[in-house]
Amino acid sequence: MRYVAGMGLALVLPFLATGTPRAGRPVILVAAPWADPVVVVAQAGGLVIRGTAIPWIIVAISERDDFAARLGLAGAWLTLDASTITGCAEAAGSFKSWI
Repeated sequence: MRYVAGMGLALVLPFLATGTPRAGRPVILVAAPWADPVVVVAQAGGLVIRGTAIPWIIVAISERDDFAARLGLAGAWLTLDASTITGCAEAAGSFKSWI
């Protein structure tokens, strides 16, 4: 049991260290498995940057200061700052001109 708890903590800790999402930075969005994360992002006023191998987890961006809160209201289970994660920041740079 300790091994399972330790593995879970090891998987979650790096994401918790990413910090609070901020305006103009990419956000990792975890939606309910039965929800459409693209709809969640649209309802919150953001743009989808890229998908992931897991259909209910995507990377999005918005210039709104309250984007993370709006994602939560739209149905996101979890939002994390993705700007320090390799690949997310580079993808966000190409979308900055769209916002």
